[in-house]
This record gives sequence, structure tokens and C-alpha cells, in this order.
Amino acid sequence: MKAICICMFTVLLGCHEEPTIVIKFEPNDLAQRAHVDAATPKPVARDAGAVEAAVPAKPVAKGATCKTAADCVAIKVDCCDCNNGGAQRVVGKAEAAKLDKDLKARCKGTMCPSMISNDPSCGKKADCVAGTCALR
Repeated sequence: MKAICICMFTVLLGCHEEPTIVIKFEPNDLAQRAHVDAATPKPVARDAGAVEAAVPAKPVAKGATCKTAADCVAIKVDCCDCNNGGAQRVVGKAEAAKLDKDLKARCKGTMCPSMISNDPSCGKKADCVAGTCALR
């Protein structure tokens, strides 16, 4: 009885076909975006899954002088840290707070991927090597 009801329902309502959706990428579409793409930072693949916008970071004096490892601090290179697809660098303890404040202001509203980074710097610690801060 159930099979008969289903068949009658199909016959009464009939079948209809949904229209096919076609998306075309024409060369004209790409040419119009050229001026927008020139002003937009290009994504940079850091590893297989992480993609970040290539926003130039403020230059930092490399090789901050130190006497002990406590004088050196590892900070994130850009908006994302090692636990979120980024990388780290080493700076002197005196300039770390200023750089962190600058990054927070510049990276406000930036979303980072939720993944551990494969960058080699993430497995290293800040240390004082021959009077210069370095990652080891």
C-alpha cells in the first residue's frame, strides 16, 4: 500500500528539472581586477596549510647586544605566532615591548590560521651567543 501511495504522489506532482548553473571566468573579469590586485598585499605560503598576507614588517635592528640569555626575547615575526601558522625572531628585551605594541596596532582585526607552524624558527629559543641575541 505504501509503494502505491508513493507512485501516485510522483505521478500527480510530476518531475521537474533544476536549471544548470554555469560560472565562467572571462579574461575581462581578470583584467578589471588587475588594478585592485596591484594595491592588495599578495598572500605568501609559509608551509602547506598556512597563508598570510605579505605585509611588510617594520625593520628591526638585527643582532641586539646582550650579556646573558635573559637579555634576549623571542617574539612573533608578523601578526601570527608559532601556534597560529607564523614564525618568530629574537630581539633585545628592551625593545620587545615596543615591537609587541606596534604589532598589536598593525595587526588589529587580522585572523590567523589555527594551526601549529612548521617554520624552523618555532622550534628554537632566544639565547645570547657571543654577545648577540640569536635563536638556538
